[in-house]
Amino acid sequence: GKADAFVRLVPDAPSGGAQQAAFLFAQGHRTLALVSDFNNRAFSESWCQGVKQRFTELGGRVLAELNFTSAPGVQYGQIAQALVAARAEVVLIVANTADTAACISAKDLCQRLSARLRRNFHKRSIKFRFGEYAGSGTSRNSG
Repeated sequence: GKADAFVRLVPDAPSGGAQQAAFLFAQGHRTLALVSDFNNRAFSESWCQGVKQRFTELGGRVLAELNFTSAPGVQYGQIAQALVAARAEVVLIVANTADTAACISAKDLCQRLSARLRRNFHKRSIKFRFGEYAGSGTSRNSG
């Protein structure tokens, strides 16, 4: 509608979140935990709302919704403990790369996930998905 040169190359945040939720559900995941950085609240909150709405419509359950504001002194260990306690199949972190890395490398989360992976290793094939998702339906797998 407007007479400007703006062209959207990726979907809006709620639509992108809904597409990501559908992808996760199609991969067989039924529970997830959401973490969002409120430093970019307009994006992260709307992305998570799109994920939550679509994932639950499909029959999935959101076991935890956590948020933080990216700044010095963020207690990533507390976030990690809450994620471990949620026991979700998928942890979705909507944040910048540095904060995401700090959150997943928190000692408690690494130790608990490592122990869970060892317990579940023979029960099913575990794949890790890395990288940013922009509604393309693609991901990079490490194994």
